[in-house]
Amino acid sequence: MTKKELIEGGWIDKYVLGLTSEEESNEIERLASLYPEVQEQINGARNKMCGKFNRNLTRPAMMSSFLTKRRMLLG
Repeated sequence: MTKKELIEGGWIDKYVLGLTSEEESNEIERLASLYPEVQEQINGARNKMCGKFNRNLTRPAMMSSFLTKRRMLLG
């Protein structure tokens, strides 16, 4: 696999999601150690994934907290 194939073929997203085989993961990690821009893309994909995950978790918690406080204030 080349750096170009890795970046343009969607392999980074698959890797971050855990959808690559052990062999594919090893190759991606090897390329990431050789090319800092590949590692940056992996980090960016992880941050993007975590951000979406955290936003989806906090919305219901924030709404629940708001409703609880509202009930306490309004009786």
